[in-house]
Amino acid sequence: ESSATAPRLCTHKMMLQTLVLSALSLLMPALLVAGVDDLPVNPTVEDLIVAQGYTAELHKFWTADEFELAAHRIVPKGVSAGVVLMVHGIMTNAGCWVANFPQNDFAFMLHNAGFDVWLLNLRGSRYSLHSDRYDEDSEQFWKWGPTELGDYDIPAAVDYVLNSTGRSQLTLVTHSEGGGAAIGVLSHNADLRNKVGFWLALAPAVYIHDNTCPAMVIADKLHVDDLLYDLHIWHLSGTDTLADLFVGEFCKTLPDFCKYTISFLFGWDPSNCNQSRIEVYASQVDSTSTHNLQHVFQVMDTNQMAYFDYGTQENLAVYGTPMPPLYNFSTVDVPVAIFYGGRDTIVDKYDVETYLVPSLDHARLVVPPTEIQHFNHFDFVYATDGSWFTYWVELVQQFGPRA
Repeated sequence: ESSATAPRLCTHKMMLQTLVLSALSLLMPALLVAGVDDLPVNPTVEDLIVAQGYTAELHKFWTADEFELAAHRIVPKGVSAGVVLMVHGIMTNAGCWVANFPQNDFAFMLHNAGFDVWLLNLRGSRYSLHSDRYDEDSEQFWKWGPTELGDYDIPAAVDYVLNSTGRSQLTLVTHSEGGGAAIGVLSHNADLRNKVGFWLALAPAVYIHDNTCPAMVIADKLHVDDLLYDLHIWHLSGTDTLADLFVGEFCKTLPDFCKYTISFLFGWDPSNCNQSRIEVYASQVDSTSTHNLQHVFQVMDTNQMAYFDYGTQENLAVYGTPMPPLYNFSTVDVPVAIFYGGRDTIVDKYDVETYLVPSLDHARLVVPPTEIQHFNHFDFVYATDGSWFTYWVELVQQFGPRA
């Protein structure tokens, strides 16, 4: 390491869970709205790219399990220095990578350095909401988690991007759950490993047992994910009209209260980001599935990176074993650089140093796993300090494939 400056719930408990769930669903997207009125309302990813003077393209393609995904491309000027595919985390979309200004935005900085930058929208986000197999309102449409994001979405995106650009390899940049999905598929997909010439893993949400993010800990302890499933709520939406109307207006009146609430619930220090862009950051909050939450909380509770636990009987039918199989990361042999935050309450540095790094015993670590002491979970995409982004661009230049 290097360092840088259940059974059915009783009525009363269910009532409490419902209240907590309602509060979280109201607060999560709207607490980020800090009273900025002079920015575009709900800008698209294309809006964010074009607003900074770049050319954007929207590409659509299919996964092996018949989901249609979208990827945004920041069109390169001339022959590119290499191809970069960026994969976002939970409850956001490709817009998180282009929400800042070019001088302190990693995706724009990669483009300015000559790279062909592609931004994947994982299934369930607003740009990837179509399947030929399932209706969008059905349980089956939303029955996915990090395993499916990795096994289907990432390989489909890599193949599409490489076929579109005529390249044989690319650089994979991931944040949060994007990293958890990536390491899962890289562990068993040798073909994909051959196509990823370099992997930059930013706050990879793999082992998260020591997660202290209050919003996630509270939701896990109260089994909010199981409550949602019992209520046939198959996903959490990234936007909420009531939240915008009530909590949003309250935050405009008391912005400091919102900042402290954000910090407490989600471990995000707004002072590290461009506060004039907070409404833009909020507009990129997106949906996730209840199944995904169940899988994430399973990982938190068990301290194991395993496939989804359906229960003994269904596990026997699906996996042939009473317990879900564990992932074996010793097969991941791609060149990788791992960065994690000293103030990250979601991906705790203890989990990275104690569990993740030792599990990657065959990976080619191009630099020692690096703690950025003042970074929290969201700084990896939204920080105003562009110095780390500059360093990551240099790493992609040095270790990323050019062919």
